[in-house]
Amino acid sequence: MTPFGEVVMRAGPAADDLDARHTPDPRAPEAVGHVVLAEGGNGRGRCRLALWHLGPTGRPTGAWLGTTADESEHLLQLVHRRVVVARTPRIALVTLGGLAAAAGSPEPAPVFLDLAAVLAEIADHRRRVEAASAAPVDWPTPVPATVADLAAGLPATHAGAGLAAEALQLSRLVVTAANLWRETESARLRRRHLAHRFGPPAALPPGWLATLRMASRVDSARPE
Repeated sequence: MTPFGEVVMRAGPAADDLDARHTPDPRAPEAVGHVVLAEGGNGRGRCRLALWHLGPTGRPTGAWLGTTADESEHLLQLVHRRVVVARTPRIALVTLGGLAAAAGSPEPAPVFLDLAAVLAEIADHRRRVEAASAAPVDWPTPVPATVADLAAGLPATHAGAGLAAEALQLSRLVVTAANLWRETESARLRRRHLAHRFGPPAALPPGWLATLRMASRVDSARPE
């Protein structure tokens, strides 16, 4: 059992089921969600991918393992309209390009999540809230200065090694960043004047939500 509950590695749903899974989260309209991408070899010279789906605010919705040589079209479908979360976007872009070439699809144009920018946006929002507050705001958790600091603050996982562990780690980074934002908004809303000044709570930082909406409108890495 992981912090996300039980995650089942499976071959993935059919194409018709994929469209059903692209229902926007009511807290983040017009946004499909994230796809966490972890990659590595399988010991026989073939590339393996772990793809985990997270909703816009980090809720896990599915997990898959695939061999790129055999399942390029299906793996591309799993990326469609989602923001890509990868340890190294440059390498992930090469991998997705290889999938597109194998599937005979156009060169992909994935939208990547910049967690460093997300942390900076949360920290900036807190500074603006503090500047408008008549008294110091009690933030439950400080915002880490870097993504490495964010990762260092995660509790130990028992997922073992390999692609599943890498996908879990990346997923937890997304969830932890989303939780930081929720904590920020909850602390702000406890002050009536701040609730009035900055408006109703937002599901995510504006820049993050804009990235999700951008990906949901782009046919990135989707086979023809």
